[in-house]
Amino acid sequence: MNLLIYIDSITPAGGIERVVAKHISFFAKKHNVTLLTKDSDESFYKLPQNIERVSLHINNQMNMQNRFHRILQTIKQLWQTRKKLKAYKENYDLFYVAHIRNLLELYLSGIDMSKVVVTEHGSYYGYNIAYKLFKRWLYPKCKYVISPTTMDYKIYEAHHCNVIYIPNPLSFYNENRADLNKKTVLNIGRFTNDKQQILLLDIWREVSKRHPKWELLLVGKGELEQQLLTKIHKYGLEKTVKIVKPTKNIESLFLNSSIFAFTSKYEGFGMVLAEAMSCGVPCISFDIPSGPRDIIDNSVDGFLIRNGDISDYITKLELLITDTELRITMGQKAKYNIQKFLDTKIEKQWDNLLEHGKPKL
Repeated sequence: MNLLIYIDSITPAGGIERVVAKHISFFAKKHNVTLLTKDSDESFYKLPQNIERVSLHINNQMNMQNRFHRILQTIKQLWQTRKKLKAYKENYDLFYVAHIRNLLELYLSGIDMSKVVVTEHGSYYGYNIAYKLFKRWLYPKCKYVISPTTMDYKIYEAHHCNVIYIPNPLSFYNENRADLNKKTVLNIGRFTNDKQQILLLDIWREVSKRHPKWELLLVGKGELEQQLLTKIHKYGLEKTVKIVKPTKNIESLFLNSSIFAFTSKYEGFGMVLAEAMSCGVPCISFDIPSGPRDIIDNSVDGFLIRNGDISDYITKLELLITDTELRITMGQKAKYNIQKFLDTKIEKQWDNLLEHGKPKL
């Protein structure tokens, strides 16, 4: 099968790019894979050597500080890609996209939607009205809509899509396990409003008063980084909060932490939760739409907090800090339970879907 993967860029160190890179590694074992991007930059994540890399040579940098400019940039890209994508119209058996904007670009270029597989990576509730309308219009036309969460699966099923539930695969499953003795609470994610690291600083301000020897490590970059630095200074948290850039050696971050604190407003699958658990690190998260409830077994291998209940979040975070035995027990169960997302299991579902039209194990 000739398969085209179309994504704006594979360069960012984000969860979407990590999953797409993993999917590419699955597909390249049995199919001819072309990765088409708007830029020509190197991938942050390792890709198979037997794939073809092609670029549309379109500037895909968005102005995240100005919504009006961002809309104009999107319209301009739609016009540019509409013409360039036509060159790929007849050469592929299947087209894979990971964002509604890329799906719209394929549609406007005249590509047959019955050849398109779209993979979801965000919570349905996290999209704006325009994107939701585009989904209602275009998703039912696609060959498959892949949902990694049960909540979103039910939504797209109700929208009459040919939706398939396939969770995201673990990026890794480290044979080692964090000893959970480090006084480090970890958060990894792009610094955006949706990830709510600003809220995490509000929470940490209260927690650090009673546990000053513990450290909060924020790993990422993004448009809110300066706001985070300002708030850290305002709260006087310079000694207990550190910000570090994304790293390819992400496993070492998990293995050297004791708790993973997640404060997203919305989330698709929540890959960093699964990665933390694969290293035996217990997680705490708000019970948000859509993914964390599929990953964390509340009070067994981590904590799911009623969405918006900051007081309970603080209580459960402090419980994990003070109760070493609970932390270790949850970490052990987390490492065992997360094996349901092993890449070998998810790869088998994709193989069966592409070859037989069924994702069964």
